[in-house]
Amino acid sequence: MTYEGDYSRLSGYQGAQQLLAQGVTALFVSNYNMSVGALEYLNVAVVRIGQDLFYSHYDYADQIDEVTSSILAIQPPTKEIGVKCAEILLARLNDSTLPAGQTIVMENEIHGI
Repeated sequence: MTYEGDYSRLSGYQGAQQLLAQGVTALFVSNYNMSVGALEYLNVAVVRIGQDLFYSHYDYADQIDEVTSSILAIQPPTKEIGVKCAEILLARLNDSTLPAGQTIVMENEIHGI
């Protein structure tokens, strides 16, 4: 089951509400604002993370850790992503014949349980 939000806090709240109504036992939220909204809903619905539901999200691991320690957070290498993007952009500006559409894989850090 999936819910496609708009990266807002409200859509995180609504997504968690809809998915839990469908009986999900695990949530992965891909954006910080949506994660805050989902956590707000879980609080209102008295859902215990780590007991009633497995919860994970992407990015801002350090800020969510302050809220609860029962969350698995995936932290991207933000600085390295920016550096790599700048390198590719500069290379393409200097040589327009370079191919577009490269796939670059970078390792993320995993925080939590």
